[in-house]
Amino acid sequence: MESVLQVPFMIVGAAEYTLSVKSFEVQVVNFDKGQTKPAKLEIISTSVFSDGISEVSISGEIQNAGDTTVTMSKIYATFYDDSSKVVGFASVNTEPDSLAPDVKANFKLKVHERISSIRSFTLYAESEQFSTKPYGVRSIGHPIDIGTTVGVSRLVLLDQQGNEMGKFAPNERTWIKSDLKNRLSIQQDFTYIVQIKDKDGLPVELKWIEGVLDQNMSLSPSVSWTPEDEGIYFAEIFVWHSFANPIPLSTSIKTIILFVQA
Repeated sequence: MESVLQVPFMIVGAAEYTLSVKSFEVQVVNFDKGQTKPAKLEIISTSVFSDGISEVSISGEIQNAGDTTVTMSKIYATFYDDSSKVVGFASVNTEPDSLAPDVKANFKLKVHERISSIRSFTLYAESEQFSTKPYGVRSIGHPIDIGTTVGVSRLVLLDQQGNEMGKFAPNERTWIKSDLKNRLSIQQDFTYIVQIKDKDGLPVELKWIEGVLDQNMSLSPSVSWTPEDEGIYFAEIFVWHSFANPIPLSTSIKTIILFVQA
């Protein structure tokens, strides 16, 4: 019996009429049947990482199980959501991409789109001479809790000389500072947000700083505020991925009381 190979595909585009689409039709034209390559490439190990926000990476090893040197060896990854629908695709050449018989090579590929939807993947390897042995669909598992990727601690008020202070006067400039810690082993974009409210809980100021935390990096950002009137205020600290992508990187909202007195 002739074997049938099922290959996933994904077409991505943007159009003004997207919301009005109710059905679609796909046709394959000018199709020429290719010759089947011997399945003598073997993916022998893989390691998967997902932060649930910005990256999924797959690294591993491939081996040439054939009796001749292969050239232009490449890894293809297809990503699926909970419903087994294709949500991503990536490819990368092995290092090196020419393998003598029984020789191994490394690969590492990354995707940065639709990360929150990715739940599983499959790999396919191909060279100019051989293709891969069956690999199957593998689960990525549960990504790290996105609300704990950045730790927030030591919230303090500083004067213009950098000294800690408990209260300050109207029209006196103060800095609201926190210590951030990237708990991931990858680089992480972040937005440090400070929202100031009055004693009735009404917002009176919103300030933020955008930055990047390298892997396992600590940083102490601060924003300044100059109150106009006496009173008791509250500063709430949030850490998001960005305003365009408002995913919380810390679930704990830090609050500090601001005493403004002449």
